[in-house]
Amino acid sequence: MAARMVEDVRTVLAKDPAAGSVAETLLYPHLHALWLHRLSHALYARGRRFAARLVAQVGRLISGGIEIHPGAVLGRRVFIDHGSGVVIGETAEVGDDVMLYHGVTLGSAGWWHDRDGEQPRKRHPTIGDQVVLGTGTTVLGPVVVGAGCRIGARAIVLADLPPNSLVPAGAVIRRRPPAVIDPLLSPEGTAAMSVVTGQVLITCAPPNPNGDLHLGHLSGPFLGADVLRRYLSARQVPVRYVSYTDDESCYVARRARELGETARQTAFRYTRRIEETLSLAGMVPDYYAHPHREPRHAETVQRHFRALYDAGVIEERTMPTPYCERCEQFLYEADLRGLCRYCRLPCDGTYCEDCGFPQDPAGVLDGRCIRCGEQPVPRPSRRLVLPLSRHAAALRRLYDTQRWPRGVGDFCRELILLGLPDTPVSRVYPYGVPVPLSGWEGHVLDTWFSGIYGYMAATEGLGAALGEPGLADRLWNDEDTTLVHFIGFDCSFSHAVLWPAQLLAAGSPVRPRYVISNSFYHLDGEKFSTSRGHAIWGSDFLREVPADALRFHLCLTNPETGPTNFARADFEECYRVLLTEQLDGWAAALFDRIRKAGGTVPATAASAWPPDIRQLADRLPVAVADALEPATFSVRRAAGAIAEAARHASRDLSRWTETDDGALAAHAELLAVLAAVASPLMPTWSARVWSHLRALPPDGPPPWPAPGVPLVAPGQEIAADYRPSFVAG
Repeated sequence: MAARMVEDVRTVLAKDPAAGSVAETLLYPHLHALWLHRLSHALYARGRRFAARLVAQVGRLISGGIEIHPGAVLGRRVFIDHGSGVVIGETAEVGDDVMLYHGVTLGSAGWWHDRDGEQPRKRHPTIGDQVVLGTGTTVLGPVVVGAGCRIGARAIVLADLPPNSLVPAGAVIRRRPPAVIDPLLSPEGTAAMSVVTGQVLITCAPPNPNGDLHLGHLSGPFLGADVLRRYLSARQVPVRYVSYTDDESCYVARRARELGETARQTAFRYTRRIEETLSLAGMVPDYYAHPHREPRHAETVQRHFRALYDAGVIEERTMPTPYCERCEQFLYEADLRGLCRYCRLPCDGTYCEDCGFPQDPAGVLDGRCIRCGEQPVPRPSRRLVLPLSRHAAALRRLYDTQRWPRGVGDFCRELILLGLPDTPVSRVYPYGVPVPLSGWEGHVLDTWFSGIYGYMAATEGLGAALGEPGLADRLWNDEDTTLVHFIGFDCSFSHAVLWPAQLLAAGSPVRPRYVISNSFYHLDGEKFSTSRGHAIWGSDFLREVPADALRFHLCLTNPETGPTNFARADFEECYRVLLTEQLDGWAAALFDRIRKAGGTVPATAASAWPPDIRQLADRLPVAVADALEPATFSVRRAAGAIAEAARHASRDLSRWTETDDGALAAHAELLAVLAAVASPLMPTWSARVWSHLRALPPDGPPPWPAPGVPLVAPGQEIAADYRPSFVAG
């Protein structure tokens, strides 16, 4: 104890130039707080709670308001400079050599988050070694602040910080809550979506054709939308899936400048690559629109804009807009880079990629022109604006009735509390869909505003291709249409706030029933980055490996509730062990045994089957269906259930002799079930297995297994010479 007190005094002398002597340091309030805390903590550890609290209260009084709960754990050489108002909660942990300035709070996220039955749990932050917390900093909840972080004054930290992070003064680092889903399984185990009436319309956030798709892109909305479309089709639910490329995006124009070509040339170049990659991955929508090739896109956008404008929903405003005096142009989105006004992380000029919040029309903090690096000045500009505040009550009712994942749902509710912004829908720009109003020449419609109409135009294109010209009207004007958006989290504002407001204003009965988002997919621990070349391009990778192998691994490692990572070694292990040796190895061994036994599935009663295999065949469709229902959607859970079934089946088959008819029949049924439920994730592998099993029905993709209805008939003949889909090199 005495040695630690001497160390504390030396810490003050080393860190505070105002400390002139040892005697003077003994008057420092934070030393009194630290020393009494050690006593109170020792009492607390011995279960003497009242005595511990009493000592802590004395420490607070004589230190001028430094409040440290007796349960908190403090490291060595902690320095609380001018410590009035510091609060450190019960389960907080503070590392060595930490500096706290006055007003710092290490608290919980709130009493409503803290109650969890009678079980004690971590509620307060963990602060790493050598962290500096500036005046008034607030860190809430069981977050981890990595070693060496520097956090500016009045910052609010609600999410983990990696080591050596720098947080500007006043920044708000938000927590993204993990998705919380409501199970929709009835007591009988039938997923609710399988009994709905009406059509389902799935959309996928349109990519910018300013580059090819990398694995990070493929892991997100494209994968999820394709899996859901295949699942619903197997359940005999009428479903359509549409998307398009964002040809009019300002990112296309920026990329075109870098390539020295026109924006239309750039859009055409990368749209072809994107569609090729989607084709290789088996993820092409039912209709994938190309706005530059299809006049209906611009016509649809302008028609819907004009209807809202004529109805008074859209207003004319003059508002400050970033202007680069050197480049002599207004700066929007792709042409402007700075810090987000909400989370203080780097972002472009319209929406933050990290927290999803829209930026002020006047621009981001410390914004810089992408072309020349100059700081823009605000200049008055005519804009067409959609005042979202008018729709706040209707949107709040929408959020209260929809069962969206908490990440998107909480984002929407937080934005309602902060106040919905007046959102510009036009800009002065040489590239895009022109504003169809007299006197607005040189102004184009913002693609964030027009995106919902891009989906409508794509639906019109699908109807024209199918010879159903009324399809789009039927889907977009039927209250029974279940609209499902797949997005990256950074598209939450457009899909969950702006576009529902536009549908409400237009009197459409359709609302987004589900908005399913994902986080970032990293490559070897860092974000995929086109500009830095830190990427694996889908079209390259899919020429090396089967599409099903990549699809399944992306499902297993999907960034559904937070960032996840792709590592080549992890993929190769999944391919070699799980897919090749266990899944396909089990299928090949089973086919070989049946072939040697005469080429037909033994005619045995289910009562003669191994009980665990029979039960697995019964449970697997329910488990995977629950994971693939829109309200409970999780490709990770679905892939995990399939992987565990494959591992168990592979181990179990080796336990039985080749002449055990009950085991062969049970495994044949389980293989058929697994092929059926894996079809949304691995369509090619499933189709191959299904065709060799010659299960019922023999043509087309496998139907979803129905309770009590076997897929393989006793005595069923199988095809000879099964060739595995996955072959480890």
